[in-house]
Amino acid sequence: MRKAALIWLIFVFGLLIASAAFCADTEIVPMEDREINHRIDTGETIMLNDGQSSPKVEFCSSPIFEQRFVIKFDLSAYHDVKFGQVRFKFFVLQATNISSLRLDAWYYERAGDDITEEDYIRGDANAGQYSWDGVSSGSTTIEQWAELDVTDLVNSRVGDYVYFNIRLSGSYPDYDGNVFDPNEGHYYVNVAAQEFGALSPRLVISSPFVLTGKDRTVYGSITLDGSESYDPDSSLISYQWRLKCRGNPLFSRQASGITATIENLRPGFYDVELTVENEEHKTATGGFIAVCMPGRPGDFNSDGDVDGADLASFANEFGKANR
Repeated sequence: MRKAALIWLIFVFGLLIASAAFCADTEIVPMEDREINHRIDTGETIMLNDGQSSPKVEFCSSPIFEQRFVIKFDLSAYHDVKFGQVRFKFFVLQATNISSLRLDAWYYERAGDDITEEDYIRGDANAGQYSWDGVSSGSTTIEQWAELDVTDLVNSRVGDYVYFNIRLSGSYPDYDGNVFDPNEGHYYVNVAAQEFGALSPRLVISSPFVLTGKDRTVYGSITLDGSESYDPDSSLISYQWRLKCRGNPLFSRQASGITATIENLRPGFYDVELTVENEEHKTATGGFIAVCMPGRPGDFNSDGDVDGADLASFANEFGKANR
């Protein structure tokens, strides 16, 4: 009986190990994270020294200032890669004198420059919100991970460096949103930021990973290659291609396979998408833009010669694509 139970435990333990290895995510710690203060009374913006273990996102008085927590990630090791999922996580430690807490994470991109005072106001896309309604007067320990799905934002990135700007808003008795009331006392939220520590902010990326190449111009046909897409923990079992014609949906095409060649492609702009699927049936999608020109350069209406009719055909097809 004991032997059977032992065998069963070994079997279950083996399954757990295999599952963990099969589903491993990759965690990326920040390249840099900084606190930035803005004095409301003078308009001066000041960046605090790096290395704060639990920086504050706050509004307070004496002196009056607002504070931001800015985090920078380096994705150059995944240049042009689209991920199955991306989650942004940061650890909320405690809140002081806030009745209803909300932290907004604003997303933006830069060329990889160091964080500066100007980053205080940066952020053009709201990556999501962390809310907590159990905060009472005084200090309240929270100790929770805020986890935001930022897959679409990160997969739409142009460069290799992404930034998040964490801001405090919500409701404290006499303010709404980011409007400061100087008659109230000190109120803030502590966010953990031990670089390379267990509670460091992080990006968690999940496979599969898609790599399709750059935008391109083609003439009448296109060869598609998804062979650089991969999954470090599994095998890819499906490659589905979609070519969406912007000017005329009737010209859109589909294909399947790691590589594929599509002939007789009509002139126009195409959004090319590759969706890969792994053995766990998880998917990821990436793509590029293809401009299809006629088989003969300048022969936009494919009648075998180059004349004024080709200019009219070009204006008609490519004009539609950009309306």
